[in-house]
Amino acid sequence: MSEIKDWRKQSTPTDNYNDEQRRFLEEMEMRRNALWEQSQPKKKDASVIGRGIVGGIVAGPAGAVVGALSAIDKNRKNNK
Repeated sequence: MSEIKDWRKQSTPTDNYNDEQRRFLEEMEMRRNALWEQSQPKKKDASVIGRGIVGGIVAGPAGAVVGALSAIDKNRKNNK
């Protein structure tokens, strides 16, 4: 069992870095994360009016109601 090293005692690649190098790496990681978040698609709320109009054109008054309700349902799911 003495051959198994405790993972907490193992050195990491940054152990030999000085404080300035660590701060630089942390800043670069924060910038990378910010760029990644900006590149992700934004969630967009469904338009109740737009879906109601399209539903009305396709299936008449009942389609308008169903289209509007589908947008309301989608918006509720996105906001949870």
